[in-house]
Amino acid sequence: SSSPQVRDKLVRLCFQPRCKRGPRCRHVTFCTAMAAIAGRCEAYKRATASFLDWLALNQPPKARSVRDILTAAQSLNTQGRVLPESVNKNLRNAISLRRSVHCMYEERAQSRSRDDERHFYFIEALESARLLLSAPDISDHTAEPDPSDGPAISKPQYAAIQTDIEALANRFAMLEVEEAADTPDIAVEPPAQKAPSLLVGETVIIEGVVSKPELNGRAGRILQYDEGRGRYAVDVDGQQYCLKPSNTRVSPMDIAEEERYLLGETVQFQAACLLLDIEGVLREVRVAWDEHRHGGCSLLEASARTNACVRHAERLASAVELDMPTLDSLERVVCAAYLMRTISWTQSFLKVSFAAALNLVSDITHGIPGDTVLPTLGGTRVIFGVELFAKLAAGLTADQQVVKARAQVRKRVGSVTDAQIGTVLERITEDVTTRIARPVAESGTLQDPDDFYCGDDGLLLTSAFLRVLSSPSANIVRRPDRWSAPKPGFFGPEWHEDHNPAQCTNDLTDYLGGALPALLYFADGEWRVSKSRRLTMPELKMETLMPLWPLLETAMDKKASTLALVVAVQAMLVSLVCVNGERRCRRVAISTRSAVRKALIQIDHDLAAFTEAATNGCLISERNKSNMEMLRSFVDFTNRRHEHPPLSASA
Repeated sequence: SSSPQVRDKLVRLCFQPRCKRGPRCRHVTFCTAMAAIAGRCEAYKRATASFLDWLALNQPPKARSVRDILTAAQSLNTQGRVLPESVNKNLRNAISLRRSVHCMYEERAQSRSRDDERHFYFIEALESARLLLSAPDISDHTAEPDPSDGPAISKPQYAAIQTDIEALANRFAMLEVEEAADTPDIAVEPPAQKAPSLLVGETVIIEGVVSKPELNGRAGRILQYDEGRGRYAVDVDGQQYCLKPSNTRVSPMDIAEEERYLLGETVQFQAACLLLDIEGVLREVRVAWDEHRHGGCSLLEASARTNACVRHAERLASAVELDMPTLDSLERVVCAAYLMRTISWTQSFLKVSFAAALNLVSDITHGIPGDTVLPTLGGTRVIFGVELFAKLAAGLTADQQVVKARAQVRKRVGSVTDAQIGTVLERITEDVTTRIARPVAESGTLQDPDDFYCGDDGLLLTSAFLRVLSSPSANIVRRPDRWSAPKPGFFGPEWHEDHNPAQCTNDLTDYLGGALPALLYFADGEWRVSKSRRLTMPELKMETLMPLWPLLETAMDKKASTLALVVAVQAMLVSLVCVNGERRCRRVAISTRSAVRKALIQIDHDLAAFTEAATNGCLISERNKSNMEMLRSFVDFTNRRHEHPPLSASA
């Protein structure tokens, strides 16, 4: 900045926007606070590590399983040990984060899987350990519980926890446990007994087989359940056997797998946490622009908050991809979160690697790579797996999409029979319909319009269209050699603020089809002085000022959409939906152009002053002059882009 006064003013404008709620409003520090916010998975890992470290310090060795935690908690309880307030708070936070993931599955899935049950019992076990280490000594009738240690529990409940440690540990391991009739409830009602078909995909231990006693004690994975015969098809080292349900029992996790589960290091948990984080980010974007529409915040503040949200989502997505390179797209993250059992089953059934199974399940769920057809059902946009399930159920085996799906399975796997392909498609599409799609049975609609993934503002639908634009047929997501854009109305009904305002992001499909080529064109031309040379000015921190630009750069280099770009584009569409109508978008455009022109005039004035001071030998002014010249180049480029767009103003 030119002076301390100007610098202070800039800081106030950027990080302390005026708000009608007063100077203590949460928006004052929102942009700076976003950079320090950890994702749900990272927060869970920190909270769990804090609890386990305290537990190991007071009751070594370090717990590696649910049974270890419960045993250590019971032992410390008999010694009268209580969790410190900070550790108790961390454990409550870990339980809360686990419960938010469990609720995510409960709200969407039409039936509970074995993984959901295991997650339920894990939360129950953690809560029981917390209660054991938070409760006062019941032998001391004068002891008063500390409110910070959590809710007080009654003596019958306390006695139930003391005697139910083994049962809780066995439930988590999915072993059979007889429930005591007089055991009082200490949490939510346990899930009911599930049908045998829900064990498909589970690893089991074989026992009690008379005809082939050599199988007893060996582990296998259930591939199918034949309801007519009442038998499982179990894969044991590549060989399939038909076994009665009574000859199988669920295999408990090995200690290393259970430890990863406990520490939140499984693929499924990390993917679920990332999806919840993204949902929270986009919710904050909508809040910002709703407030702007109603005068609650300025255009600058709403834009800054959106940029902060996009950068936060990019950091979270990059961290997950760095840890698990297979989770490099929104589609794969959704499959890993909701269809992990299906992926494991596909891996065993087709004898392929985890990455190959994940790719195949993602293709059948979200669409064949390169396909330019947006799936619909009854005139409603849906994800590919839902459309495919309906066509398979109707027996439309010759349908083009069904044929493409069968060909994709053969392409991904290679040596596979037609019967196996049919089984794979039926299993994947059925799980997509019951685990991801969320139809509204009461109203008869195919899809909940408010659904985060597939509703009117569905993130997966936006991602599906970006995949179409990235396909070789459309050839839009690439380094542009010249200006080109589809004609308005090419991808559907044309958006017009006055005559056809958007009510949801699905109404902006055609708008996105025209806007994305423009964004790619400008991003590729940013600071470009020739076809092979570009200026670099790291002092401007472009990734902070304009976080969409580096995401577009990455997409052009990969010739494919990325998870972070999907979130950024969705944020852009959400902002337009919130603002459009009554010519508000037009006023935003006019205000932006006016601000750029005024900024250019002010920069020219300051640059002249710095130049004059620099000629008089002022070293500080010389540095300020250099910085101001860089800033002027950027603002001048932006101004010329507004005054001479490659597309006519009418279009």
